[in-house]
Amino acid sequence: IASPVLILTLQGFTVFFIKANQNRGRAYGGYYQGALIALEQQDYKKADFLFAKLIHHPSYQDNDQVLFRALIAASANRNLTRARALREKLVFEREYEPAKRWVASNTIQKGKIQPEEAEKLAVMARNMVEMAPDASYAGYWRLTLARILMSQSDAAGALDVLKAGQELTPEGRLFLAQAY
Repeated sequence: IASPVLILTLQGFTVFFIKANQNRGRAYGGYYQGALIALEQQDYKKADFLFAKLIHHPSYQDNDQVLFRALIAASANRNLTRARALREKLVFEREYEPAKRWVASNTIQKGKIQPEEAEKLAVMARNMVEMAPDASYAGYWRLTLARILMSQSDAAGALDVLKAGQELTPEGRLFLAQAY
């Protein structure tokens, strides 16, 4: 008598659990839309809050674009712990190229770079130059590497990097003149 009752009870809870979790996935879709709107409106506090919920959901935790947007929101909201963790995951573990560009340009724009961070960024930029599929891509990373080296007062290294490129953009030529 107890066996059929237990089976029916277990089946009922299973169906209930599946239905409840289907609705939860839809709710996270609303979080994503809300986070994108908040990011667009530059409400970084709200965007950071919503992305924090999203990056732990299985549907979003391996999505590089979602993680990248969460990195931007966390950085803008000055949530340094989350921003640092997302940066490590995207740049060094997953090697997501748009995140590498953003991190490099954002770090350079801030001004003085710590020597340890500059070394990490220089290694990353050198790797990107070596893996470059075309000249314009390599030129961007050469210029980025030269800027990183100049931030560490290594003008000779910056000159070597810029001279190694076949053709410099006008911005690259201007930076070469500054390095001289």
